[in-house]
Formats: sequence, C-alpha cells, structure tokens
Amino acid sequence: MKYFLISLIFLTGLFLEWNLYLRWQADISYNTGKTLNADQKMLDAYPYLNSAVDAVPDEPTFLNELAYNQAVLASAIFAQTKEATTVAQLTQLAIENSNKAVSISPNSLPFWKDRLKIFFQLSSIDEKYNSEVLTAINKGETLAPTDAKVHYLKAWILERAGKTEEAVKILQETLVLKPDYYDAKILLEKIEKTQK
Repeated sequence: MKYFLISLIFLTGLFLEWNLYLRWQADISYNTGKTLNADQKMLDAYPYLNSAVDAVPDEPTFLNELAYNQAVLASAIFAQTKEATTVAQLTQLAIENSNKAVSISPNSLPFWKDRLKIFFQLSSIDEKYNSEVLTAINKGETLAPTDAKVHYLKAWILERAGKTEEAVKILQETLVLKPDYYDAKILLEKIEKTQK
C-alpha cells in the first residue's frame, strides 16, 4: 500500500509537471506569435499561434489572437489573389476561434473589441460580416457604457456605413465622456464638413 501511494504521488507530480511544461511551451509560442502579429508579420505568426492553441485549446487569449491573425490573413489573401478555398478556410477558422474565445469569456471587453477588428477584416471579403461588427461593438458598449473608445468605434463604423446622423450623435456622446478625445473630434469635424 505504501509503495502504491508513493507511486501515485510520483505519477501525479510527473503529470502536473508535464502539463506545466506544455503550457509554458504554449505561452512561449503565443508570445512569439503575438509579437509577430504586432509587427504585421501575420504569415510568420500563424504557426506559433496555431501551436499555442493546439497545446492549450481552451485558452481564450490564444484563440482570440489566432482568430485575429486568421482574419487578417484571409483578408490579405482575398485582396491579393482571391484564392477562394484558402480564404474560406481562414475565414471559417477565424469565426470559430473568435466564437470560442467569447463563449469562454463572454464578458471580456478586450475580446469583444478584437472581435470587432476580426469581423471588420472579414467584411472586406464579404459585406455580410458588417452586422457582426455592429453586434460586437454593441456588446462592447453594454459591457463598458462609459468607455469612450467603444463609442468612438461605433461612430466610426456607422460613418463608414453611411449613417452619419447616428455617428454624429454618438461622437457628441463620446466627447461628453472624454472631452479631449482627439480622434473623436477629428471624425466629428470630418463628418460635419462633408454635411455642409
């Protein structure tokens, strides 16, 4: 019995150490991929991010970063070659990974902000994703009603969609929340100039 308990403790410790090692390797891959993403080296980042998600498939931060990478790659491939099969695969993977990330952490504002960027990239492939952009920004607005950047992004999206009256109203609300918000002031001035 004594040897059995010692063996069980040893095996449990070994399992925990191995699991920790795998997570550490996944974290290294994630950080490398995230750095490459930030440097706009999306193609180089893809295998690192994919490796991180393969090792730890339930980590929403890894899924989120991979989804953004896949959306940017899909958009770039579509713009350059219009290779339908690759674009469709990357688009589907980006949506699935983003869905997993927000289902694991449904109240994470950074994930919803990134989801907006993901679907914004995908909307350059197909306009049907514009509704998902607005869904993401509305969720962000619900999660952080006083976040001026969320309001600004909503106004920016509405302005792009030609809904300038709504955009102006939201930009005015944004400037009440943060009176020195430079980007909001510039966008409001731009819209007001085009309306005259």
